[in-house]
Amino acid sequence: MKHRTPAQREASHGGRRRLAGTRLPAASALRPAALSAALLGVPFAAGCALDATEAGASTAGLLGATEAGASTTGLLDAERLAEGRAWITDGTLTLGDPAVVGLVRGGKIGCTGVVVSPQLVLTAAHCVVNALPDALLVGSALNEGEQVDLVRSFLHPRYRLGEAAHDLGALVLRAPLEVAPIPLNAAALVTADEGQRLRIVGFGQVAGDDPLPAQKREGSSTIGTIASSTFRVEPDPAQPCSGDSGGPALATRAGAEVLLGIISSGDGACSAGSEAVRVDAHRETFLAPLLTLVEGTSRELGQRCVVDRNCASGLCLAPDDAPSFAFCTQACTEEEACGEGMRCGDLGASTPAEGAGDRDLPEGKVCRFAGPSPGAIGSACGSDDACEFGLCAAFDESASLVCSALCFPGDPQRCGPDATCSPLADRDGVFGCARLDDDGEDAPFVATGGCALGGARSGAGSCRAGLMLGLVCAMAWRRRAGQRKPGCQSP
Repeated sequence: MKHRTPAQREASHGGRRRLAGTRLPAASALRPAALSAALLGVPFAAGCALDATEAGASTAGLLGATEAGASTTGLLDAERLAEGRAWITDGTLTLGDPAVVGLVRGGKIGCTGVVVSPQLVLTAAHCVVNALPDALLVGSALNEGEQVDLVRSFLHPRYRLGEAAHDLGALVLRAPLEVAPIPLNAAALVTADEGQRLRIVGFGQVAGDDPLPAQKREGSSTIGTIASSTFRVEPDPAQPCSGDSGGPALATRAGAEVLLGIISSGDGACSAGSEAVRVDAHRETFLAPLLTLVEGTSRELGQRCVVDRNCASGLCLAPDDAPSFAFCTQACTEEEACGEGMRCGDLGASTPAEGAGDRDLPEGKVCRFAGPSPGAIGSACGSDDACEFGLCAAFDESASLVCSALCFPGDPQRCGPDATCSPLADRDGVFGCARLDDDGEDAPFVATGGCALGGARSGAGSCRAGLMLGLVCAMAWRRRAGQRKPGCQSP
C-alpha cells in the first residue's frame, strides 16, 4: 500500500489501529534435482535467488523475504541468498481471510500461505526451499493470532531458484485447521480473462522502505498477460511485493471466490506489477496428487504417507535413509511378520513423521523395508523425482535404475560407509553414490522393492502413480558420513 494518513487508515477500518508483527527472513538453497540439472548439463536458471557474488545472478525479483545466512563454497553449497523485500501496495488492513496465513521463523513473519485443505497450506517454493518454518500463524498479526505446528514441506519437482514458472511449495500441518479452505481454480485461464479483477492478500508492508511490522492486508489488482504457467498481476491500484510471496491471487468464479494463483516474483520497486503461478496449470500434475497424498487414510504397511492418519496402523515413519519418503509402518516383535519385502527392525535414527509423541514401540522395533527404503540410495526408481537426492541412474548398461546421489571420486566421505562413488553408465563423466552389496564389494546394490508412493506392495501401476506425483523434498546438497541437511524436515 502506498502511504495514507493515519486518519485515512482508521477511517477505512472503523477506527481500528494497526496490528503488530514483524517479518521473517527465510534462508534458501539448491535442491538436489536443481543441482543435478546444473551438473548434468540441463538448463538451470539461478535467477535472482543466488548470491550475486557466487553465481553472478541478479538479487532482485523473488518476493519472499530472504536472508544470507550460510557460507557459500561454490555451486554445491550455494545457500546464501540476497535479501529482497517489498509489500502489498495501496491495500488495506484486514482482520478477515482466516485461510490466508503467515510463515513464522525466529519470531517473525516472512512469507504468506493459503489453506487449501484442513492440513495443507500452499505457498511459494522459494519461501520454504531450505528450511521448514518454525510455525504457521493463523490470524492477522503475531500478537493476535495462533501459531500452529508443521510436519514437513513439499516443492514442485520442476522448481528452479529464480524462476516463477513452478514456484509452488506446500506445508503439511501437524493437526487439521478449523478454517474453511480456499477452493482451487479448475477452469483454464484464457486470454479473455486478462483485465479481470483480482483480490490479493498477504503479510507484506506498504512500501519497500516501510519500517512498520508485518500484518495482513488485502488489495485489488487485475490479471495481466497470461503465460503457460504464470500470469502477470497488474496494479489496480494494489500489487504484491516481498513478504506477500506465497499469498493468494483470488478471483470470483460462478459466484464463489477461488484461488487463481500464488504470488511469486516482481520488480524490486513494487511499481511495475508482479508474477503469479497459475493454479490451473499445476492442478492435475502437482496439486491434486499432493492433496490425495496428504488427505488419504487407511493405507497399508509400506505405502507412502505424510501424517499418521494416512495409515491404518496410525504410524507414519520417516526412515533414516530417506526421510523425505515416509511410509506406513507398525510396531512389531521379532516373531511378528511384517509382510512381503519388509522386516521387523530397530527404529534406529528413523523418526515418526509427526514426532515421537507417546507411542509405545515394543523393544523399539518397527516394520521396515528389507532393503533400502523407497527413495534411498540403492532403491529402485523410474525418475529423479522418486529419489531422496534427486538422481535416478544406472551404473551398468544392463542394470535397472536405482536412486543415487551426485559425488566426486576425490571425496570418499560424500557417499557414507554403505556406498561408493562410481561412474554412471547413462551419463558420461558423472559419478554417483552406488550402494555396496552385502559383502562390501565395490558394486551397485540393486533393490527389488518399492517405489516412491507404493512401497513394498507396489506394482508397476502404483510406481507410475508415484512417479507422476513427483513430490521430492527440498534437500540441501551436502552429504557426509552420518550427516545430512534436510530442506524439508520431519520432526
